[in-house]
Amino acid sequence: MNLKDYMREVRRTRPELNGLSQHRINSIMGVAGEAGELLDLIKKVEFQGHPYDHEKVIEELGDILWYLVYFMDISSVSVDDIINYNVAKLRVRYPQGFSPQDSIKRVDTKWQLMKLS
Repeated sequence: MNLKDYMREVRRTRPELNGLSQHRINSIMGVAGEAGELLDLIKKVEFQGHPYDHEKVIEELGDILWYLVYFMDISSVSVDDIINYNVAKLRVRYPQGFSPQDSIKRVDTKWQLMKLS
């Protein structure tokens, strides 16, 4: 399945809400909530002795992806938009690859990113 097909599935299964604002709130709260569930799962592995459950990780990532694609769809943002912007930002921030010094410096103003577009 590709992202276009997946987006159709997200559209098919998303809730019927009143207006764009409710969809934005629902979808981004869903991303945060599901990310919290993944965080809790990893917390239990790292600090409480639970076994790592690969299938549960996939399930939680799938839930995060569903809400993220839902938000992208209602916001008219494509995965290409996200990838291109993110790569441009990372190239400005880490021109020679990651380094702690560049991380502290955090050079990534919008002006610099616009020059890369």
